[in-house]
Amino acid sequence: DLTNVVRDVITPDITTIQQRAFENSNVGHVEGGNIETIASYAFNKATSLKTIDLSKVKTIRSSGMNGCTNFTNNDTNVLHLPEVTSLGTSALSGMKLQQVYLPKIVTLDTYCLGNMPNLEYVEIGSNIESINSHTFDNSKNLDTLKIDLPKESIEVPDNRWGAPTVITILWQGESLDDIVGSGLPCTYEVLPVEGASYGFELNADGYYESTNKKKDDTVAICKVEFYANGKDKLYLDCINYGENTYDY
Repeated sequence: DLTNVVRDVITPDITTIQQRAFENSNVGHVEGGNIETIASYAFNKATSLKTIDLSKVKTIRSSGMNGCTNFTNNDTNVLHLPEVTSLGTSALSGMKLQQVYLPKIVTLDTYCLGNMPNLEYVEIGSNIESINSHTFDNSKNLDTLKIDLPKESIEVPDNRWGAPTVITILWQGESLDDIVGSGLPCTYEVLPVEGASYGFELNADGYYESTNKKKDDTVAICKVEFYANGKDKLYLDCINYGENTYDY
């Protein structure tokens, strides 16, 4: 086992860094521009690692670079991963990077960008399909998360994927207002319609229900006003009905 002796590694033809290959090692620099996969725990807690060519990497699996606390990417503290589509659990956790760019990312797993004390900015491209609700946990200085959302918007969970502060979102290249707090910044109000005999009232379960129950041949009508900060997309769906031909 030479992993605690070797400081520089040259890998011109290697496409995969195998599982635990340099875990807990003293390797400081890895050269070779053909690496496509960093397997689980490949550089886990390799605290001496400072540079590695990641230009062709597509996948960093679970704890692939977890705990690489001295990785600075040539002293820039900025990491561009132009081909990466998947970051596994804790893939980059614990690193001291300030900015991460992921233009082709599809999946972000648990804590993959978590526990990063210096992380301030993350940019995600329009291929994103899945962001784990704990992706950014304990990255306490994360200020801006920019997402160029695909046509089918990703749901923003109440904890904002663990991000502590502001989330800036791009919708098809057009900037929306910042999202702060839980979920999307949209509220609504149910209002009566003038002249209507029956309307809707808020019940004990927090739902609005019609006031014309058991009154045949009647109609309940209300007005719903939505208040949105930005250009949110609104979906309306039938959530309940009585008879299958009317009484919606």
